[in-house]
Amino acid sequence: MAKRDYYEILGVNRKADEKEIKSAYRKLARKYHPDFNKDDKNSEDNFKEISEAYAVLTNAEARRKYDQFGHSSGPGAAQGFDFSGFDFNNPGGSFRGFGSTYQSGGMQDIIQELFGNFGGGRRCQQGFPGAGRGRRAPTKGRDVESEMTIEFMEAILGTQKSVTLNSGSSAQNLTFNIPAGLKNGEKIRLRGKGMPSPSGLSGDLLIKISIGRHPHFRRDGHNLRVTVGISIADAMLGAKITVPTPYGDTIMSIPPGTQGGQVFRIADKGIRRENQDSGNLLATVKILVPKEIDRKSKELIEQFNKLNPIQGGVQ
Repeated sequence: MAKRDYYEILGVNRKADEKEIKSAYRKLARKYHPDFNKDDKNSEDNFKEISEAYAVLTNAEARRKYDQFGHSSGPGAAQGFDFSGFDFNNPGGSFRGFGSTYQSGGMQDIIQELFGNFGGGRRCQQGFPGAGRGRRAPTKGRDVESEMTIEFMEAILGTQKSVTLNSGSSAQNLTFNIPAGLKNGEKIRLRGKGMPSPSGLSGDLLIKISIGRHPHFRRDGHNLRVTVGISIADAMLGAKITVPTPYGDTIMSIPPGTQGGQVFRIADKGIRRENQDSGNLLATVKILVPKEIDRKSKELIEQFNKLNPIQGGVQ
């Protein structure tokens, strides 16, 4: 049977933001979770269907792939998304699709929130089957913190990284997304990848991201700054120059009479972060003066100064 559209499953439009998707999932999880539907044989399949849709649509990279390819095959990848190894009893793990591994998030908190309000304040054990009324939610294991350094451009454009999780004699390689526009010191939360508790509910892995320096760009809030050099002639007469940006070179116009230190704004070439307005690239002009000139050039400059006297000193 062909899979249903993920947006249709959650009842949201294709432009829905994460808040709308989370709200829709919360309502449907309460409606379809097997512990709330003991007599409905289809509830488990329905719950898995909405959980799969939620996991994909709340992961930026997975959602982009789904919007591009749907459930059809992508380049060099198996068909659609693969949830065969996903634990719906502890929905905080990872799933695969289109040659990548993606991390689900936020599901555990929503389910635990629902159980906390179930049965007049009594808690149910998270997961299914076998969870019933009157059981207390399992204690969550301890969170684990780690650090990772990434390159400046990786933070600006976004990337995928991998960590190796060691558990006793076994090791698990986990791939996760670094969202575009990440700031220095922000943390990536990998749910369910921390220390397990006696009840089996693991804590989270928190990875603090440090960002390296770039030889040309520096971050200023949502903007980026860069210094570009121009000749004296370009400053006086005006010119069009090539300016590097994180998204490729662009052409910037230098008007006649440009002064050293003047700042030009190149729109939308700064930080691009999901659900936020794009920042700008702020290019500061530096006028480059030759260290040595020949006799003929010196004569021409002296003649120019006589024709165009400029009063120097304190401005």
